[in-house]
Amino acid sequence: MPPPRRPAPRQQPKHLLNEILKEEALRRGLIGQRIDKWERLETETFPKQREYILDESPRSTLCTPRRAAKTETVVRKMLRTVKRKPFPGKTGTRSVYISMTRDNAKRNVWSRLQVMNNRYEIGMKPNHSDLILTDPATTSDVWVTGLANQKEIAKLRGGEYDYVHVDEAQDIVLNTGARGDGFEDFIMSVILPALGDRRGQLSVSGTPDPFRRNPWWFNARNSDHKRWDHWKKFGWSLFDNVFFPEPQKYLAEIRENEGYHEDDPRYQAEYLGLWPQVSSHLCIDGYEPGRSDFVGDPDSLTAANGYEFLMGLDPGYKDATAYVVAAYSTVKRHIVFVESEATQNTIVADMARTVEKFMKKYPIHSVVVDEQGMGKTVALELVERFGLPVQPAEKKDKRMRLAFLNSDLRTGRAQVVARRNIGLTGQWQTVMWDRDHEREMEGQTCDLFDAAGYAHIACRSFLEAESPRVPADEGEQYWEEQIERARAKREGWGFDGK
Repeated sequence: MPPPRRPAPRQQPKHLLNEILKEEALRRGLIGQRIDKWERLETETFPKQREYILDESPRSTLCTPRRAAKTETVVRKMLRTVKRKPFPGKTGTRSVYISMTRDNAKRNVWSRLQVMNNRYEIGMKPNHSDLILTDPATTSDVWVTGLANQKEIAKLRGGEYDYVHVDEAQDIVLNTGARGDGFEDFIMSVILPALGDRRGQLSVSGTPDPFRRNPWWFNARNSDHKRWDHWKKFGWSLFDNVFFPEPQKYLAEIRENEGYHEDDPRYQAEYLGLWPQVSSHLCIDGYEPGRSDFVGDPDSLTAANGYEFLMGLDPGYKDATAYVVAAYSTVKRHIVFVESEATQNTIVADMARTVEKFMKKYPIHSVVVDEQGMGKTVALELVERFGLPVQPAEKKDKRMRLAFLNSDLRTGRAQVVARRNIGLTGQWQTVMWDRDHEREMEGQTCDLFDAAGYAHIACRSFLEAESPRVPADEGEQYWEEQIERARAKREGWGFDGK
């Protein structure tokens, strides 16, 4: 009896990759020809990937889902810059890859650069300390770095580059300050000037972000404003990546194992590469840019016009500390979010200084603080050490509190000074409910969002009384009386919330 036949060994991914590359080379008529290293770097790719690698546009964006070979593509494009002719009068080309952090860039890109450098025998020498690959023949180099802190950003200033690639743009939120546009400031003030001397290229890549944490990235891919006309857009799906086996089966397994629905915003963004319509998932669906904006002069929000001020404060250290100043009128029954700011790595003394800065600018009578976790300790220190007028924030029934805020935004009872609250309005347009619409989805930036909620519900408590008619002939005296009544009500609201 003949021995049983052994089953054929399972084909390894490496062999599968070689077969795919061979098939592509046959299709392009390249087998049998002597292909140099640069042509191999460009041709061992799928069509949409190759189109992006060969593109010479001054400004471009690349948006793909996960596992669509985006990082592989970026590495090939970075290495290809080495064979370019330097700008007249310059020696060698200078290229830089930038990710959210240096560690992230080192883990995801530095190792792949070295693998491809060896595979295609490009001959660049690595400096593992500085994460720089240098071509000894031309002095061209490729540098890998991150944006985790101001020290890393400062290293990019003063340089001159032929090519800059900023990756994972959806995760890069440099700050959530009063303007809330740290990434755009970085592009405009650091990167674009550094490209000027060599007339260099800039490309920004990432995945869709249903949370829209980086407004620049969202607008670059979705806005039809003329400012984006000179940015060339590239993108593809998992199905375009011929090196990924059975993508349809993979996506079906993801939906089944992880419990995703096909209309889940995270699934659409991460696995399909789509920018989901999130309006039905937003916690704040009552805000609409333009309609919800306060178009008057913010300086008109004064005591003489019947307004008082308070602040919502959401303390944090690893997470940002957020400050939102709101004005309210018990007579006009009107709330205005006047100004907001967020600070990173904030100790209590720094919080106090920031609050005092706002109190010099606005006559703030109360600072409403989230006392959850360490918040109570922070609140007590702000009162006892710095003498600030701190009050505990209302935390019960968040769903109901957000319903009040949505209602007030829709009716115009609550408005926002948009130009002073870019970070806040950005979070209003990104923070989403979880699957059960009971609380916010995990992993979102909610600092300004929460601080505004505390400020709003505190303002609303002063508006509960029925608005009186304003006698036409009493003028300034009437307003003074109304303000005194509001102050009397306020004084009864002590630190213990009673």
